[in-house]
Amino acid sequence: MTLYSAHYLAAPTPVSMAHDELLVMAVTVTNTGTAAWPDVDGVPINLGYHWVDGAGQMVAFDGQRTPLGERVLPGASVTVGLRVLPPESAGAHRLQVDMVTEGVAWLSWQGVAMLELPITVLAAAPRPRVCLINGNCVANDAVGNNLRTKIQFFRARGYAVDALVEYLDPAIPLAEQAFFTVLSGDELAKGGRSPQGKRAVERFRAADLVVYDYSTYYPLLESIRSVRHATVLFDYHGVTPPELWGTHENALELAEAQRQVRLVKHADYAIAHSRYTAAELAATGLIGPDRISVLPYAVPLADFRPAAPTPEVVAQYGLAGQHVLLYVGRMAGNKRIGDLVAALALVRQTFPNTVLLLVGDNVFPPFAQEAEAALRQAQALGCADRVIFTGPIAHADLHRFYNVSVVYVTSSLHEGFCIPVIEAMACGKPVVGTHTTALPDTIGPGGLTFPPRDAAGLAAQVCRLLANAPVLI
Repeated sequence: MTLYSAHYLAAPTPVSMAHDELLVMAVTVTNTGTAAWPDVDGVPINLGYHWVDGAGQMVAFDGQRTPLGERVLPGASVTVGLRVLPPESAGAHRLQVDMVTEGVAWLSWQGVAMLELPITVLAAAPRPRVCLINGNCVANDAVGNNLRTKIQFFRARGYAVDALVEYLDPAIPLAEQAFFTVLSGDELAKGGRSPQGKRAVERFRAADLVVYDYSTYYPLLESIRSVRHATVLFDYHGVTPPELWGTHENALELAEAQRQVRLVKHADYAIAHSRYTAAELAATGLIGPDRISVLPYAVPLADFRPAAPTPEVVAQYGLAGQHVLLYVGRMAGNKRIGDLVAALALVRQTFPNTVLLLVGDNVFPPFAQEAEAALRQAQALGCADRVIFTGPIAHADLHRFYNVSVVYVTSSLHEGFCIPVIEAMACGKPVVGTHTTALPDTIGPGGLTFPPRDAAGLAAQVCRLLANAPVLI
């Protein structure tokens, strides 16, 4: 065995790519040498590539690097999303996947066989360009899902699409990652550092439409001040008032987010997702109401429909013979899950076989604090064994939880829309929610409302529903 050696496997194997788009492909790399990557000296070793044209000429030697993301010991394997920029010309090419010990040598120079893939680079006709910008894209997040939906929307209408973010969740499918570039605000201002970053900045500057998502402040947003080449659209998701958040640090971030909404003055048009958030934007006086459009979220509902309870969910959480009150979302301070616990204790006085199922993130430190406080409250009220936290659940599995419930409940004090309300109603579940912010509009005739911070009012509405249509699993 040699010191540095590798074996590569791509699955599935791409056969073509568009000349004006990035390719992200899954490559499994096995360390078949005797040295770890990186070695004890810490010299970086990355995955890269070369492009060879149909005539066998090298047309791009020093391809974009993709870090392995972890230390790889001899005999171990790692799978990464290799990010490949297209060569300058279209036509038949060969992509040569290769490892490089930075500043030293490519492994192919030491006799290690490259992974060679024939790939046809397809010529692209001129088409309009859109650049989508947000601080992050996180899987199973309303704003992240909305950003991904916009990519699909514009692509279906013939646009070349680029998305610039400061953080990209690795859980986003590789096929979708191809439209994202991770870039800091400073890199965007200075023209980019990596080959992909420089390409992304060039495409940002050539865009016909630039869409900025806004749910909190992020440095990439500063570029809105200087856009002169494109129509600018400000997609406003609402900002939670800082006084409703549970921690001082997050409250400071939200206060800054409220101040920076003023950047809307640099936009040509704005989108809000409810009448409530549209009114918030109009109240700034920095963009005319006639330039604000209300567009409710596009909520994919293919998996959300009435169905029998999933036995595995019933068994796992001990829900048999119970009325299940369901909440889906983060355990954030503004969601007031303590009010749900207080209401549960009241509901159980009339309907003792009732549980509260809380589905969502209770791991992130501020959310964990809220969950712990709710459990202490439940213990004091004598219903701790009836309050069930599931932790984060994949979006693809959420419909199973809606369909074990009898009522969807939310005591949130601030919502710009509230997608779980739509998902619950699509599964045939009535909703009981707070009469505040965007919730009355989203709930509409599909449920009942109660005054903010009124656990007794919430319990009374739940009892009305249980009395008229009692359901036990």
